[in-house]
Amino acid sequence: MKILYVSLVDISQPTGPGTNELEFVNAMQVQSKKHDDESYCLTIKLKAKPQYELENHYEFEDPNNPPSFTKAFKDQASYLKQFKQIINKIEEKGGAIDLFVIRLAGNKLFRCIKFLSNEKRPFAIKHFHTFLNKKVTGINTWIDQYNLSKICKRAICIDTTWQKLLDHLNEKGIRNVALIDNGTNVDNFFPGDKQVLKEQYELSQFSHIISYIGGVPLERGAAEIIKSVPLIKKEFPNAGFLIIGDNKKGKSHIQEMEKMAAETGFSDSIIIKGFLPFEQVPPYFQLSDVGVALVPEEIVENFGNSSQKIYQYLASGTPVVVPKNCHSDLLDKGFVADFQYKSIEEFANHVIKLLNQGGEKKSNVQEDMHRFVENNYSAIGKYEERRDFWLSNL
Repeated sequence: MKILYVSLVDISQPTGPGTNELEFVNAMQVQSKKHDDESYCLTIKLKAKPQYELENHYEFEDPNNPPSFTKAFKDQASYLKQFKQIINKIEEKGGAIDLFVIRLAGNKLFRCIKFLSNEKRPFAIKHFHTFLNKKVTGINTWIDQYNLSKICKRAICIDTTWQKLLDHLNEKGIRNVALIDNGTNVDNFFPGDKQVLKEQYELSQFSHIISYIGGVPLERGAAEIIKSVPLIKKEFPNAGFLIIGDNKKGKSHIQEMEKMAAETGFSDSIIIKGFLPFEQVPPYFQLSDVGVALVPEEIVENFGNSSQKIYQYLASGTPVVVPKNCHSDLLDKGFVADFQYKSIEEFANHVIKLLNQGGEKKSNVQEDMHRFVENNYSAIGKYEERRDFWLSNL
């Protein structure tokens, strides 16, 4: 089978959407050899060399840089021209493409709408990420809702990471929808010796590390970590607090986080690193004793929660504080604590509980976490789940 995956994100970004796209593309290329598929990948022109050597890779010149929803909508003619040129180049090599797989999320919508509105060949939509005819987020202000609805109805199948979005599409009469989570590369994320890693990364002064690693930190757990420091310090006086990442779009969060850290009186125990290249990130998941992977409460209520950060922590043998109402399978196993957004005291108690669990069997629990992700949420496994879904609808 000849597959063209259209990502249209810069998969070399240090954190955020680039991470799960990079893992997906790598899994696709590994599994394509197993299935004797011929797979191609189209991305925005990379700002840096990606972690994996990508085969059959085409880059898309983006006239709208930095991305703007308004400009992206107006620049569709430029995108359409490039789509046609790249598709012609691929098909000149060896016949027609059997299946297009398009990621429709954020401003990728605009880059694809005109192309998909006219495309007659089979296409599947991966990681669908918006609502039809419903202004839930700012991106919907400029979407051609008619064409988007038509595209969803014409797609052979759609997958999303949000249950509420699946329900929404079903209500609109679109039935060929599946809930498929993002996967984690378990060869990159696995348990390590936390004490040895703390020494290696100059964090051995801390008995325990509580961390947030990812984009938009103040919205996804860093604020809760910093505010809870005095409470956690009462139980674990030598604990350290690590924040890696920053806001990719708009104002940096670094200065605000440093100000908050100073106000706690424990700024020496709060390490704020900003962005790191993706290949440098996994050891910090491994050395953490508790991870934090939240999203704002209104997003949990309106959408749900994407889980990749949670599975990266668990694959690394690190328990996680997660949003409420999202992860009953993980709660049952004791791998996570679910934050109900009631108070900082509640958050601190969750962290303390996770730091105390395991005892002498902690290394066994870490292996259980990794094995659970490997068996249920690996990047390879999730690619296979999506591929089976595509083929069953072709």
